[in-house]
Amino acid sequence: MYEAGCKWVQLRMKDEPKETILNEALKIATYAQKNQVILTINDHVDITQASGANGVHLGKNDSDIKLAIKHFSTQKIIGATANTFADIKNALNKGADYIGLGPYRYTSTKKILSPVLGLGGYERIINKLPTLKKNIPIYAIGGIKMKDMEQLKNIGVYGIAVSGMLLNSTQKETDIKEIHRIFV
Repeated sequence: MYEAGCKWVQLRMKDEPKETILNEALKIATYAQKNQVILTINDHVDITQASGANGVHLGKNDSDIKLAIKHFSTQKIIGATANTFADIKNALNKGADYIGLGPYRYTSTKKILSPVLGLGGYERIINKLPTLKKNIPIYAIGGIKMKDMEQLKNIGVYGIAVSGMLLNSTQKETDIKEIHRIFV
């Protein structure tokens, strides 16, 4: 997938033991560094630090962003999950570098879903962002399909998370190239 233009990978292994996640993170981090790919680890601040990953993505019920910042010995990217404008404001105030906003629609890649936002929900939230007086990249997450990308880009979404779409794709390289064309 890296060869097709994938420049950011998040390792998300929700139900695995920490040792398994760390071993996988170490393997991926080595490859990511060689290929100039950003690697973030979902949920685990300690594994992010130990693996040399570029950052961590924290869900709404995971470790506090401010605590994560204090934990790192070097500067790391810190992402946060949000489902509302208030969530974004809170994460930004704590120091998040980007937001994973969603879910856009139902997704089977997450066990407990926040309310589905759809295009209208994204538009309402993104239209409020200028009141924050600070820019923060918004990534659409949760159930994104190829047909959604142009609309999401047009309303101001910075990028998309596409684990489910790519896992179910029979043409991963073609899909990654199309995502890259739209969002870069």
